[in-house]
Amino acid sequence: MKKVLFILLLVLFLSACGNVEIHEDVNEEVAKDALQLMDVVTTNVDKGIAYEDSDDKGTVDEYYKKYLGEFSTKKGIYSGVNEDILIIANATTVRYMDGITLETEKENLKESEERLKEFISTGEGYNID
Repeated sequence: MKKVLFILLLVLFLSACGNVEIHEDVNEEVAKDALQLMDVVTTNVDKGIAYEDSDDKGTVDEYYKKYLGEFSTKKGIYSGVNEDILIIANATTVRYMDGITLETEKENLKESEERLKEFISTGEGYNID
């Protein structure tokens, strides 16, 4: 029984470590959408799954419609760190839909993911005035 409890606690702890705390200055919807998109893209790219072949294509398509599409109601309404988060997520969306295949692109994707998570957790973006 103790082993089962220990394993459950370990699994809970490890899964909590993957979560990113959303800073109070960051729009929660933007953060969650961007993190979900980034998770789908990085997972699929690591597995060599193209956008067209992805089981998660719907997630990418919904993000695209919401933030980039012709009839998007979210396009251009954010500023500051939220805009910076969307710049990264939007670029990631387009690059994935176009096909990220080169190892250098995969490395850039990892850097983008790290920067995105940093912006979300600190509430600070590029700070370019």
